[in-house]
Amino acid sequence: MNANYLDKEIYKSLYQLVQEACQYLPPGITAPYEPELKLLLQVAILKYSVLHSGNTFGQELLSIKYDNISYIKQILYAIANCLSYIKDKLELWRPSHDINNTIFKIYAVLKMLDLINLSVFLSNGVKPLLIERILGLTQTISGDSFHFYHLDTFSLIKVSTGLFNIVTKPTAECCNNSWALWTTP
Repeated sequence: MNANYLDKEIYKSLYQLVQEACQYLPPGITAPYEPELKLLLQVAILKYSVLHSGNTFGQELLSIKYDNISYIKQILYAIANCLSYIKDKLELWRPSHDINNTIFKIYAVLKMLDLINLSVFLSNGVKPLLIERILGLTQTISGDSFHFYHLDTFSLIKVSTGLFNIVTKPTAECCNNSWALWTTP
């Protein structure tokens, strides 16, 4: 679940960078193409994460990977993450067409299945995403970036300990000791 949150935050950060880069263009140039820019960014993220290494950037940061992801499952995972763009474009293309009613029903069923999957995930703790359950993907721990994550956690604990000492014992001696905690390697 934390990897999903990290993936969303990475997407938001990169999209913010795209918006900041486009702000210097004349007004109205990027507005009609905003859905395509979002799709392009999402495809680029998927290409360099799931399609390249078999795990998302959030999973990589947490030392998690998909154990059994084949090339076909990678492609299906990428397509499933782009379905909302396709749905939105079809709604704009033919707003009152029968295909939109069918797509809306499929989308509603997928949202209900997503809610059911979330309930199942909360009860047993595996497969937080519906696409993981549909494709049969299992997450395992990889040892690639554990050392980096461990060092970050250790630094955070060291700083937190120093702050705790400052807050609980506000004397000059304690502050000097806490400062020593922060400055020693």
